[in-house]
This record gives sequence, C-alpha cells and structure tokens, in this order.
Amino acid sequence: MINKILKYFLKKKNSSLLALGQKVLSFSSRAFNPLHLNIEITRRCNLECFFCPSRFTKDERTDMTIGQFREALSKLPRLKVLTLLGRGETLINPDIFAMVDYALSKGIEAIDIVTNGTLFSEENIKKLEGVSNFTVSIDSPDPEEYRKLRGYSLSKIEENLQRLVKLAAWKPYVTVQMLVTSGNMRQMKDMLKWAKKIGASRCSFILMIAFDEKLDKTNPQFDKEFGNLVREAVSYAKETGIDIVAPSPVPAKKNCFEPWRSVRVDIAGDIYPCCYIFESDRAWTEFYDGVCLTVNQREYVMGNIFKDDFAGIWNGPGYRMLRSKVRNNNRLAAVAAGKFSQLRDKQAAGKKMRFSYCDSCLYRWQCAC
Repeated sequence: MINKILKYFLKKKNSSLLALGQKVLSFSSRAFNPLHLNIEITRRCNLECFFCPSRFTKDERTDMTIGQFREALSKLPRLKVLTLLGRGETLINPDIFAMVDYALSKGIEAIDIVTNGTLFSEENIKKLEGVSNFTVSIDSPDPEEYRKLRGYSLSKIEENLQRLVKLAAWKPYVTVQMLVTSGNMRQMKDMLKWAKKIGASRCSFILMIAFDEKLDKTNPQFDKEFGNLVREAVSYAKETGIDIVAPSPVPAKKNCFEPWRSVRVDIAGDIYPCCYIFESDRAWTEFYDGVCLTVNQREYVMGNIFKDDFAGIWNGPGYRMLRSKVRNNNRLAAVAAGKFSQLRDKQAAGKKMRFSYCDSCLYRWQCAC
C-alpha cells in the first residue's frame, strides 16, 4: 500500500506532493526505491584545506571508473536526482564528463556537482552541459582569508564562476556554499554580495563538523551574536533576491527522511544511509561544545552496491532497523538551547547499540551541515 501511495506522488511530479508522500512513507520501516543518489567519484584533490576530513584519514587517493559508475546506476532504476561529490575535487576525475552524459542518457532529471570551483575552464564548462546545479565551496569573500583557508586565489575562483554563468547557455543553478565559523560569521552578508556579483543563484551557509577540540571552539553557535548575524543575512537575501539556506543559531530538531528517499555510495561501492554519516571508512572523534563522541562509521555500512543485491539491502533488516530508530527518534521533544550537550554527554557515556548515533546526530539537531 505504501509503495502505491508513493508511485502516485511520483507520477504527479509535484515536489510538495512528493514531500508529503515521503512523510507518509516514514511511518513504515520499508521504503520505495530511492529517488536520490549521492555518489563519491574521487578522493583526489588539488587543494589542502585545514578543516577537510581527509586530514584525519589515510585513505588511498583514487577515482571511481565510468564502468563502476554505470554499474551503480543500473541498481537504481527509479533514480531522479544525482549528486556527484567526493572527499576530493569532483572535476579531477577523468571520467566526470562521461558520467554526466551517461546520467543524462538514463533520464535522470537533476544532476548536482559539488566542486571547489578551480577547474571551470571554457572547455570543461561546455562538456558539463545538462548539469542542473553546481555547488561551489567558498568559505570567505575576503581574498586573504580565503587563501588562508584553502590556499588558492579567490580572484581566480571569481573569474571561473563568472565564466560558468556566462558560457552555460542551459542556465544551471549556481550555489555558493560557505562553511561558517566564529572567524568568518560576520562575513555572511558580504558573501551574499559576492555571490550576487558573480551571478550565483543561491548562498548556502553550513556548519562544520569538528574533528578536534580546536575546531570545536570555532563553532559559531556558541557565540551570542550569531543569531542576529543569521537574521541579518536572511533579511539582506530577501532584499537582493538571492536564495539563501541559513543555519540554525541554536540546536533545533528537524525530521530526517534520508533512509526512505536517499542513498550514499562511496568510492568502493559501500552503501551508507545518508550524506552526513559518511566521511570515513573507520571511526572519527566528533566534538560539540566540549563533548567528544566516537562515531563508528562502519556500523552504518548497509552493504555494497557492486557486490550485493540492492533490493535486498534497501528493505533488508539493517535499513528497517535504522528506519525504526529514526522514526521513533522523530517523536522526541525538541532539545532546548543549552541542553543538546547534555544529550551528547549521555550518549557518550551510555551503552552503544547499532545506529545509536542517530539519537544525537549533529545534522538532525541542526548543529552541522
């Protein structure tokens, strides 16, 4: 019955109806085939950013092949949205253009590429025709600050994005994404001005995951001024007509539908339930307000898209257990400001069970991403 309901929403091709359908679906531990795939196609990068999770791992720097990419897509016949990304620079993968062409040939309706914006040459832009959205990571509108963060020239990025906006005749949506810290939070309004100048469609402001105590102290949610700065940025965006995605000034619950609608595949083909939980092949130490959790990424590996039957994974015992966990957690009362660290303290000290991290997930409480 649940699948019949979601099929109806899919046929209508209405985003509001589809969102309602996903909400209905979230009451079940089973799910219709995923509509959205996040797939990691490279772990190589041309920048060395100090906050990148690659600093905390020793993974082999490699690429996904076009053959592997085709095999992954063959397992997801109802796919509508595709995000190409990785713990590296997406456009470095030599098969990126063939991947875009193949995805378009399979009728995928929306393709999003996450990139640092360094490789938008005229030739590359023309080969990317049909991409719906480019999400470009730029963490400061100030040239000196940007160079400190990413070791690259902001003026070159500006030239590249202006070239993209000018040459992309199919008019893709261009999102400028800024990782907000206590050091650059006063630059949000200037970031909006910069994005408007280069012709971007949207500014997305996100919060980082802190992998050590030093990064934890840079979280802007601990600054009383942050809320006013967010409201000022939202107001300015409305005045200038640029879209904005703004972070919550304090921890606040939001519903999670990822295990029902989306899947994340890493470069080795391992399947993760969401884009947030995947960053490492092992475990990481994650800090928030002085509380440290050890997050075992491997407990979230649901199977392998190259080796296993995807239908058996998607509605198998692991995913059904996870959906039950998330569904029950969605009914928790919202955590009041200042109480989130208490939840994480309890989580750090308590008995560990599979998918236990969902109880204090930074993404679900709007404390990261």
